[in-house]
Amino acid sequence: MELDLAMSRAIGDAHLRPYIIPDPDFVSVQLDDSALYLILATDGVFDSFEASDIASIITEIHSMNSGASTDEIAATLVYLALELGSTDNISAQVVDLRGRARCIAAEQQHISNQHSAAPAARS
Repeated sequence: MELDLAMSRAIGDAHLRPYIIPDPDFVSVQLDDSALYLILATDGVFDSFEASDIASIITEIHSMNSGASTDEIAATLVYLALELGSTDNISAQVVDLRGRARCIAAEQQHISNQHSAAPAARS
């Protein structure tokens, strides 16, 4: 049954639908320039921490090691969730959004340069 349960959660087996809801939880938000990281994690992490806790952990990691990679941050979140006794599936991925504004501005400048350098159409 445990294997069936895991697969049902992954792909939503119809015969287990009365017992398991395979629909994912998700939230859509508009990001602004204050967004530094995107945390993708399983409930084993979010059962252990509130979003504000994760923000504090990341701030603390950066105060101790300003060059910490996103992999190191994710590994720390997983380790801490284990230390707090989480027994659910625990995985985390961290996406660094800090360079996002620069990338968007550079892409917009590139597009603008392409349009201004394009030869005029003949009539």
